[in-house]
This record gives sequence, C-alpha cells and structure tokens, in this order.
Amino acid sequence: MTDKGAQPQTFTLGSIAFALDPNGSFLRAVRMAGEEIFRGIGFAVRDANWGTPSLEATPRISRDDASIRIDSEGRLLQGGATLDWSLRWTIRGETIEGHLQASSREGFHTNRTGFVVLHGLEASRNRPVRIVHPDREEAEDSVFPDLVSPHQPFFDIAGMAYETGAGHGVEIGFEGEVFECEDQRNWTDASYKTYCRPLRLPFPYVVGPDGITQTVRIRLAAAAGDAAAGKTGGRTKSVSASWVGPAFLLPAIGVASAPAMPGPRFAEAVGLLRPDLLAIEVDPTMADAAAQVAAKMPATSGPVRLDMRAAPPEATRTLIEALAPVLAERPDVRLTLWDRDEAAIEAARALLPGVAIGGGTGAFFTELNRSDPPSNVDVLGWTSNPTVHGFDDDTIGETTEPLGDILRTAQARWPGRKFEIGPITLGFRYNPNATSPEGRARSAPPDPRQGRPIAAAWMLGTVVGFLHDQVDSLAFFEPEGPKGFVRSDGEMTPAGHLFRRLAGCDRARVHRVTWSNQPRWLGLLFASADTPALAVANLQAESAAIAFPDGAWNGVEILGRNGFAPVPAAADRRVELPGFGVAWVS
Repeated sequence: MTDKGAQPQTFTLGSIAFALDPNGSFLRAVRMAGEEIFRGIGFAVRDANWGTPSLEATPRISRDDASIRIDSEGRLLQGGATLDWSLRWTIRGETIEGHLQASSREGFHTNRTGFVVLHGLEASRNRPVRIVHPDREEAEDSVFPDLVSPHQPFFDIAGMAYETGAGHGVEIGFEGEVFECEDQRNWTDASYKTYCRPLRLPFPYVVGPDGITQTVRIRLAAAAGDAAAGKTGGRTKSVSASWVGPAFLLPAIGVASAPAMPGPRFAEAVGLLRPDLLAIEVDPTMADAAAQVAAKMPATSGPVRLDMRAAPPEATRTLIEALAPVLAERPDVRLTLWDRDEAAIEAARALLPGVAIGGGTGAFFTELNRSDPPSNVDVLGWTSNPTVHGFDDDTIGETTEPLGDILRTAQARWPGRKFEIGPITLGFRYNPNATSPEGRARSAPPDPRQGRPIAAAWMLGTVVGFLHDQVDSLAFFEPEGPKGFVRSDGEMTPAGHLFRRLAGCDRARVHRVTWSNQPRWLGLLFASADTPALAVANLQAESAAIAFPDGAWNGVEILGRNGFAPVPAAADRRVELPGFGVAWVS
C-alpha cells in the first residue's frame, strides 16, 4: 500500500531528471538539462463524476548505469467495482516508455482511464508542434496556444513532435487509444494536457474484463550546446535577479461566504479580518436564502456583493424580490448573477434600480472562456481553486503560474471590462462537470492545509498573478471554520494574518515582483514613500534564499502558524524562506 506521508523519489539518468509519485503512477517534473519539459507523464483514473480516486501501490524499482525500470500495480475499489491495473516505466538513454494494462471483472464506470501527458507551460507555450493523426498519411502543423484556448487545440492524436523553448526536441507516440489535447490553464494548471479518450465519445464508459492496453513512447533530443555546457537533468541553478513591474491598484481583498446560515463566530471573524469586500454566495433554491443574507450583512459596514448561483427564473425572481428591501438599506451593495443571459440581467435591473449587476460564471474560468457572457453587465466574474486535477502541494504552487495567461485571455476577449474573481478556495465549492445532481452539488471536504502557511503563500501568489487595474476584487476562502481564515478557537490562520495586512493597505498602488528562472517566487512591492513594504511568497517545497529588490529594507518577518514573527535581516539583502513560506519586508 502507498504510504500516505511518503514523498516523491527523485531520479537522474544522464541529462534526464524526474520525480516519481509514491505509488509509481506518475513521473513528475520531467526535466532535460534543467528545463521542465513535462509537468508529468502518468496513469490517471477519473470516476463517473470526474473525481480522482487514489491509486494505492508500492512500486518496484530497478536500475543500472544505463536504465531505470519501475513496475507498479494495484486494485482500485469504487462503486462496487474493482479496477486492476499494472504499469511499467522504462527510462533508457533519452527515451521514456510507459506501458499500461487495466481491466475490471464487474465493469468499472469511468470518464477517463489511461495515460496523460502534461506538457510544461514554459517549454511549450506558443511553440510550433506537428500532430500525427492515426488515419492520415500527412501530419498537421499547428501551435501550442498562447492565449488560453477555450476548447481542445488538437484532436485525433497518434503522435506529436516539437521543439521546446530551450531548444530540446520532443517526439511522442501513443498506442492503444486515440488521444487529444486540452489547455489546462483553463483550470489554472501550468500545462497543456494530452489525454485519452476523446471527449466526443460517450462518458461515463465501462472498462470491462477485456480491459485496455496502452503505450506511450517519448524520445527527447538535447538542445545544441547542452553537453558542452555541462548541464544535467536537475533544476537550473543560475542566479535569480528580481524584476519590478509597473504599478497597479491593489484589488479589493474580499472574503467569501458559502450558502448557509452564518456560524457562531461569523461576525467576530469578519470584524477581525476587516475585508475590503464581503462576498455572500446565495443559492436561490434554498428556502432560507434570504434569511442567510439578512443574517450576514450586519457583520460589515463596508461593501457587500451577493453572488447568486444559477437557478430557475422564478426562484431567482422570488429571492431578489425578498432581498430588495434589505439591499435598499445599504449604500455599497452589488449583485452578480452567475450563468445567466441578458434577459435575466435586465429583469434583475428592473427589480433593483441603481444596484450594479455583474455576470459571468460561478465555476472555473473554463466555463466563462467557453461561453458568450451577457454584454449588459457592469462587471464579469469567475471563481477559482487549485485542486481540480491534483491535490499535492506542488500542484497548488503550480497553479499560480498561468494566472497571467488567464488574465491576458480575459482582457483580449472582453477589452476594457472590469473583472471580479472569487470565491477563490482551496477545494471545490461545487462541481459543475459532475454527471449527477448529487455530484454537482457536493462540495470538497475541508483541506487541512487551510490552517497552514501554504494557504497564505498560494493566496499571495494569486493576488500577484491577477494584479491589474481591470481586476476590481479578489474574494478568498470563508471568514471562519475549517475552510476559513479564523479557526474554531477564534485565532487567525496564517492566511488570516496575511489577509489582514493586505486588506489593510487601503487599495494601495503596488508592483508585481518576479525573479528570473524562478516562476514560483512571487512578490508584491508597496511603493509608498512613507511605508514601503515587500510581501514575498515561495511557492515550492524547497527553501529559497530570495534577494530583495533595490530599496532601504530594514526588517524581515516570516509568517508562521501564529502570525508574522521578526527574524534577523540578512546582510546581503536576502531572506531565507522555507518551502511555501511568506515573508513581509519593511
């Protein structure tokens, strides 16, 4: 059985390096000469509601000077059916081969069972690629998308060939199934995913006793000069210089609240946080929806936004009519109608004259990117979470990398439009892609990392990633409870302490700070002449010595479980940050 606390093993063979998941199912962070060519290559199972069940196994590893072989096998039990699977990886020279077999005696219902290849974002973004189709003699020339593609950029794939950003050659061949590719930046993953089977085919489908057999073969070719430079497969160790971008207005930093009556510490938590915005999510189909809003609004005297989930028109109208007297008493309140058309927006305006009305989606950016949202709205919005396709710490850190691409795409599609993003949470609030009503309504359980510094680091990275004057607000987490900023004992989490500082900055002008060769180091520079400050997040497991931008820096505080604590300032103007750590420099 897989050890739940086990960490990935790392391997280097010649110019190739990778990490192996503890169960042997995935090769992660596959690098050649320091460039991450693949975020991952592996075996994935998605259930009938697009859930990702855990694969329990203990890999057997053998290696010599010329090759590495990894064998793993297991049995998955879910929904009264078993799925027996076996997987072999062979890494030799500059080739990687995976061979998979899976079958089920009872018939296993799945939306996806098979290999996936996650093409690294920096290695493949906007790069030419040649697609080999299974039924055509001639290959097709195309390009990995620059802006986030709403739909699959490549279909019917039997093979792919391209050159990475660093000049490494990549050739991939697939056997046993037809593959296609989607742009995973839609869900904030830092990759393009080539997967099987094609979504044009019905799902869920059944893996039966005859089972499936698949093979993926990858051949890499080193870029010119790699050998001469003496590079290895590990991470590039070049010096990282900071870069300070243009100044933008810090978005309103808000706190979100899920549909439910407020908990016992709701008002106390909102009072501790003092958010720039309270975003109250409402489900019109709940009988006490109006009572929920009336109970929560007194917790703040500041701006309030009601985010109304999609519902039958009559239920929406009834709730808006019930809320109209409550909203009329507040000077700074607005309403967002998720997943509605222009007629619904106009109906809401008639019921709430003078109230700003927003539109968009209560689901991922994917759903907005694939739609034609109403044009008669004051603002467009979407929500976000980092655990759609993966749940490990590294995946959470990864999801800050494509936020700039998402924002560029939104700006290109809706130029000049203001955006409000949130709720932004660690887990699903509900699953819009589930194939049953129960699956769609189900929210993710509380994530134990909510109370750890990683949640704060990811929150800061998200603010940096979405920093722009067109982004009006970012609403995070919940005020209290296991998914909130304030624990059940009334103490703030690390994310709560960071939230309090950001929300207390009165929407200052700030600069995005990045570091060369380090996409997981992100910072916010508050350039006030009176109180300059720098907030820095290290969004990777490894600790890092991060250099400050130019400036008169005197004090450093590191965020821990109980808040920020001062540490001695380094003489070389650097801060040693632990993995997924946050520092405040002043």
